[in-house]
Amino acid sequence: MGAGRKLMNAEDLRAQRIRNFWKRVDVRGESDCWEWKAGGLTRGGYGMVVFSALSDRGRTQLAHRFSYELAYGPIPKGEGHHGTVIAHRCDNPRCVNPLHLFACTQAENLRDCLDKGRGNKAFGENAGKAKLTADRVAMIRARIKDGSNAILLALEFNVNPQTIRDIAEATTWQHLPCMADGPLSLVEAKKGP
Repeated sequence: MGAGRKLMNAEDLRAQRIRNFWKRVDVRGESDCWEWKAGGLTRGGYGMVVFSALSDRGRTQLAHRFSYELAYGPIPKGEGHHGTVIAHRCDNPRCVNPLHLFACTQAENLRDCLDKGRGNKAFGENAGKAKLTADRVAMIRARIKDGSNAILLALEFNVNPQTIRDIAEATTWQHLPCMADGPLSLVEAKKGP
C-alpha cells in the first residue's frame, strides 16, 4: 500500500459507496424521477453500480436495487426463480428515486406491466415466434382426439413434441376453444375411440 494511504474500515467503505452512488444520480424534486447518469446500463436501460473495493472488485448491482436497499434495508429473498424484484411505479428503468420503487414478486411485476399497457400482449399466432395458426392448432387437437401420436404430429407440424402436449392439455393456446369435453390428455388420446 502506498505511503499515507490507510485501509478503510467497513463503515467508511459503505459511506464512500453511498457518496459515490449519489454523485451518479440526477436528484430532482421528491416526486420526480431521479435518473442514473453513469454510463453502466443493462440492455433494458437499468443503471448498474460497479463496486471497485478490493473485497468486491467487479461486483455489480442494479442501481435501483441499491437505492431501494439504502432507503428500506435489505431486499427480502422472496420465492421462485426471480425472488423479490424491485419494480418502478414510474416505469422508468433509469429511475432510482426510492419513492418510485416497490418490492414485489415477478408475477406481480408482470401484472403491473400489463395493467399499465406495457409489455407483450401478443399470443397465439400473433406472438412473434409462433409456428402455428389457430386453424392448425384446431387440427392438432382434433387429430389428438382421434388418437394421433404426439411425436409424429410434432414432426409433421415442425414443432417440439412438448408443444403438441401443451396444445393437447390446453396449457398453451388457451384463448381457443377446446373440445366440448375439455382439454385432452395424451393418455386418453392414445386410447383412441
